[in-house]
Amino acid sequence: MSGKGKKIIITILILGIAFVTYLYFKGNNNEGVDLLVANSGSPEQAADILGQEIVRALNQIEALQLDRGIFEDPVFLSLVDRSKEIPPEPVGRVNPFAPIGASADNAIPSTVESSTNTDNGILDEEPSL
Repeated sequence: MSGKGKKIIITILILGIAFVTYLYFKGNNNEGVDLLVANSGSPEQAADILGQEIVRALNQIEALQLDRGIFEDPVFLSLVDRSKEIPPEPVGRVNPFAPIGASADNAIPSTVESSTNTDNGILDEEPSL
């Protein structure tokens, strides 16, 4: 067999192995739902079973007891908070889709937008990002 034929066969084998490996690791993400539907007979019954499983898991989570004694541990108490306050930054362009250099770029947007809700008198404030 010529060198060109060997390269083609080796390339096909490598691609085949890569494809099989991909299929093996990809798996099927819907296996659990498919099994529920197959066992229960309908998607509605599968949803009920899944809902019951979720409720059971939530009940197990609520039953957990946490030891709060760790907060009194000397090692925990010796920890130092080294966080830094993030200073407010100016908001970007008023219209990010406007062409660069447009007159809207020259306007400086405010860092906090305020609006009054007239229905119930609540003042809504949205912090800038």
